[in-house]
Amino acid sequence: MNCCVRIILTLCIVTLQNTFAGLTTVDSERISIDTLKKHLTILSDDSLKGRGTGSEGGQSAANYIAGKLAGYKLTPAGTDNSFFQQIQLRGVTVKPDSKFSLVQQGKSEELEQGKDYLVYSSAVDPYFLAELPVAFAGYGIIAPEYDYNDYQFIDIENKIAVILLGEPYSEESGYFSGMSATLYSSIEIKQRLALARGAKGIIFIPNKFDNEFKEWDYYVKQYSFEEVYPAYLRSAIFSVFINPINAAKLFAGGSLTYNDILQMEKTGAMKSFPLECMAQFNIKVKTRYFTSPNVIAIKEGNDPELKNSYLILSAHYDHLGIGKAVNGDSVYNGFIDNSSGVSALLEIARCLSETKTKRSVIFLFTTAEEKGLLGSSYYCDHPVFPLYKTIANVNVDGLAFLGDFNNVIPLGEEYSTLTEMVDNALKELRVSKTSESEIINRQESFSGSDQFSFAKAGIPSVIIVEDINSSGTNDKIQSGKMNRWMKEVYHSPFDDKNQFVDYNAMLKHAEIIFSFCNYVANCKEEPAWNEATPFYSIQLRNKAEKK
Repeated sequence: MNCCVRIILTLCIVTLQNTFAGLTTVDSERISIDTLKKHLTILSDDSLKGRGTGSEGGQSAANYIAGKLAGYKLTPAGTDNSFFQQIQLRGVTVKPDSKFSLVQQGKSEELEQGKDYLVYSSAVDPYFLAELPVAFAGYGIIAPEYDYNDYQFIDIENKIAVILLGEPYSEESGYFSGMSATLYSSIEIKQRLALARGAKGIIFIPNKFDNEFKEWDYYVKQYSFEEVYPAYLRSAIFSVFINPINAAKLFAGGSLTYNDILQMEKTGAMKSFPLECMAQFNIKVKTRYFTSPNVIAIKEGNDPELKNSYLILSAHYDHLGIGKAVNGDSVYNGFIDNSSGVSALLEIARCLSETKTKRSVIFLFTTAEEKGLLGSSYYCDHPVFPLYKTIANVNVDGLAFLGDFNNVIPLGEEYSTLTEMVDNALKELRVSKTSESEIINRQESFSGSDQFSFAKAGIPSVIIVEDINSSGTNDKIQSGKMNRWMKEVYHSPFDDKNQFVDYNAMLKHAEIIFSFCNYVANCKEEPAWNEATPFYSIQLRNKAEKK
């Protein structure tokens, strides 16, 4: 789960029943807080060893989910009449004797893995790269609608591209969406562009002008685990992150320094140019091949026509598995991320299995989300049900847990007519929605979990998160709590059952998601992308090709 997606806040739980008084669902169909707790406890237990992709614990979690879906009498939608859609994957672990050196004026300086750099994508195994020239390619972006092209005056064919994370700084909504991040800040898109321009590799520089800038310790925590790729695809271009304290070394001996680059970022006058250094890599890896399943079930709709269209509800069940020990604990349990989302979706599945819906509903529990949205991407490449008949995706990645809340943020709804459905559903719930103008990094948040895979496949998608700035109490206190959680607990062994959890807030969040899903599953209107979005043409193509 991308950290931007977790946005937390508070309200008074005494108003919960009044909040949902306008709904027609009966009490027996409501989310059970006791069952939520039971699912959470089992899925985040140490015995599952963090539900790592391709691990025994991950398979145990998948088996548990499948067993529950069978108990709800939902129809298996995997291969061979099972609940499992098996995915062939390749795991790559970078060996400690790998080398990365910068060569300037015949002198070579070797950088230390973990401290000075981290491998983001090793591309092939084993990977050896001879000494190659290096060129600075700005943000690595080509955006015709903004008349912006970092590659216009630079040739990176057979070179290593040095690329800044993020995108051009702007306070104007008409230029790179102002303070909100656009799709161009995506590492995946930067990799594709560099590969298409003939680059042999990328050195990414995290920097303070990136809306998603984190301290180096964050990158070490995120990217020290096994890389995982679909076995049926060649992995992305070879890429590393370089510690910003070493970034100046890349520009040594040239006409422009790294400080000049930082100044360019401030003024919005970025420039690409060749560098005076060479890069040499000798990356050694250990590889394994394995399978890991998505878990899929379907509830058929009861409308003669609408039952042939599908709403996908998704949540990823994987987490990071076993990692570097912290205070003697090496199990990265993923209690909030995403045992809570899986528990909510299991309860939603139970409730909807007892409720008549006009459209058919697919329950998809994905694997390898933490490895790059691989499970959801695989489903979109190998859909069990036609994409052109899939009207929408509602993803669940974490639940509110620090306290109750007033407002929600439906990330992604503004890109399609889902926004009208959200407004109508929340009106019935008497829940407020935070306006788009109050949200920073909305696009970055939307691209951070499985909903983005479905969007890229042309399916209108949304993830409903809680708004940290609508608590009704001291926003600074709530923000402080969340900031501490992100820094000290997120993607660490401390995201376990021993942390503070407000289960009433979880219950309310799950109820909101359930009620919205029920609304969409019974709505006659089919969501459509707005024409200005990059997903619009994909949806049209799916329908034209009946994909």
